Amino acid sequence: MKRKLFLIALAILPSLVTQASPFLGVSPSLVKPQVDGQSSDMGFGLNVRGGYEFLSSRYFLTGHAIELETGVAGFSFNSGTGTGDISARMIPVFANYRLTQYFGSSASNSNGMEYWSPDFILYAGAGLGGVHVAANENPGGPISIDISQVNMAAQLFFGLGIGFNEHLSLTTGYRHIFMNDIDASGQHIHTDPNLTQPWSDSYNASFHVFDLNLRLIW
Repeated sequence: MKRKLFLIALAILPSLVTQASPFLGVSPSLVKPQVDGQSSDMGFGLNVRGGYEFLSSRYFLTGHAIELETGVAGFSFNSGTGTGDISARMIPVFANYRLTQYFGSSASNSNGMEYWSPDFILYAGAGLGGVHVAANENPGGPISIDISQVNMAAQLFFGLGIGFNEHLSLTTGYRHIFMNDIDASGQHIHTDPNLTQPWSDSYNASFHVFDLNLRLIW
């Protein structure tokens, strides 16, 4: 019995391997932070994601992808200290699961081999990871601000797009990043150094992200 199960596993494994397709995507994005319930200025970011997509068919019908994602984005928010907006940056690192549904038609290459050519794409997914948030500046008032921390984070995302061929696609989508509070510290600066006082505050934060993703799959 064990021998039969082993032979069955050997027979199934090659088909699973052939369905695991590596991919790499690049995503310019618009980032809008939500800090203490207040929308702040729109920022810009760039993300890179890569991983493997396991296809339910060799012909691009439904894909289950496991991917790693990282990047960098700049944003600003109002600290509530009367000194104006604070410029900050974030570096997200996520491990994602992505479900993709491909709609298309049958086509053939120069050798006459048929394949599934995706014309329209829908996707959704979720990720877990962390976000590093950093800011260090004196925004022109009597307060200096310093932020540098890594927060646990999660994200949900969905979107749609088009497939140019069986390897290259372009999608647009929305992501919402949930994370722990941002902790800030600094000093109330005074002309007399003896009167300079430390301060600290905490900001509830999340991020709305709108992105384009150009993806190459092998």
